[in-house]
Amino acid sequence: KISTGGRNRETMREEFNSTEVLFYTAKRLAKETFALAAGDRIVITGGVTNGLSGNTNLIKVETV
Repeated sequence: KISTGGRNRETMREEFNSTEVLFYTAKRLAKETFALAAGDRIVITGGVTNGLSGNTNLIKVETV
């Protein structure tokens, strides 16, 4: 999901072969979806998807 100001927007539900591919894809989608400027930061979260909430075990802050 992409979140802005408390509003979540579902943008991807894919599985990725590596976290690097996840980070790259999330950053690319955020740039395409929002008017981001150089130096803006995004927060990427992820985790095991088994249908239960509370499984986020990854968080990363990326700078555009």
